[in-house]
Amino acid sequence: AADESISYLEKLVVKKQAIKQGMMQELLTGRTRLAGFSTPWGESTIGELFEVSAGGDWDKANFTRTQSARNKYAVLANALQPGAVQGWSPYFTSPGDSLTITGRGDVGKAVYRSDPYVPIVRLIALVPKGDDSAQFYADYINARVNFPLESTGVPQLTAPQVRSIEVFRPPALEQRAIA
Repeated sequence: AADESISYLEKLVVKKQAIKQGMMQELLTGRTRLAGFSTPWGESTIGELFEVSAGGDWDKANFTRTQSARNKYAVLANALQPGAVQGWSPYFTSPGDSLTITGRGDVGKAVYRSDPYVPIVRLIALVPKGDDSAQFYADYINARVNFPLESTGVPQLTAPQVRSIEVFRPPALEQRAIA
């Protein structure tokens, strides 16, 4: 009886996740709107909404492999979790409430970052210029944006390419409600 209950609950969770995923797809297109929101969505480029920069070389003199009271900011490379954290730094170069996009290999994957961090190598950091929601745009990019790639070998995405991508722009309150 317990195994049957567990099996039923697992199937219910999968069903609810599929419903949530479908609803997110509808909300991210603007075809379905949350109650109380009717303002038409605008259009902007990512570069109009975010400061966009590519990670570069890392400061190895201020880098450790383990987190400590001094070195508390994650140094993030161009990888998806859990491989993104390369080490720890005593300072950050990108604030929390921002997002990153992978720029090489498995390109174009957005991750919301709640905590300050140091992007390095080909990781692209997007910091909101205004009140737009980084969390909304991480979901939006993953669901709706197909980046054109510049590549002759390993696929790669550059900060100028990211800046030029056009996106829909719901009002900031609606962005936060969706996220």
